[in-house]
Amino acid sequence: NGRHYDHDVMRIGHAHEKLRARAGMLLDEALALEDEFAMVADRLVWRRKDIERAAARGRASVRSAFERVRAQLNDREAELLESLEVYETDNLGRIDTGYSEQASHLEELRRLQANLRSRCRSGEDAVEALNTYATAKRAIASISTAFRNCDVVTEAPEEFVGLAGAARTELDMHAEGLASLEEAVQRLCSSGARGRSEGAGAE
Repeated sequence: NGRHYDHDVMRIGHAHEKLRARAGMLLDEALALEDEFAMVADRLVWRRKDIERAAARGRASVRSAFERVRAQLNDREAELLESLEVYETDNLGRIDTGYSEQASHLEELRRLQANLRSRCRSGEDAVEALNTYATAKRAIASISTAFRNCDVVTEAPEEFVGLAGAARTELDMHAEGLASLEEAVQRLCSSGARGRSEGAGAE
């Protein structure tokens, strides 16, 4: 070593030795940093695999859950439609039967009225008029009694109401299940976000 133009001058060999030492330290630091990057990369790869597996399980769960829901909804739809069909058929049958009976009574009344007008007002045959009157009176009394006792009873769709209530309960259960599934997916997404932030922090 010596001075040269007011500067300390280091021998080339000695300077080279110091440079080698510093370069070795820098290489060690770079190797350590490389190992850390490799560890972070490995963690991210494993985290990626975890998320892929969790998402695959989630997709399978969603598909399975909605397949069950669709199957149950299809069953309930068929039951409700069948119940309405039975309700409609039974009650329309009662109404049609009642209407036919009323139409028959109405036709009979009109016939009796026509007989009374033609036989009792003409005055040609008193005996026939009397018989016609007596027959008409009995028939009208019978029709009147039948009319007062005739009540077309239709049934309320109780079976449909019960099935609809059960369907609503099942839909509420499905809604609760969907909410739970939503929470599970949100937790999965939150977990994935934490994994990414941890990986970024480790860098």
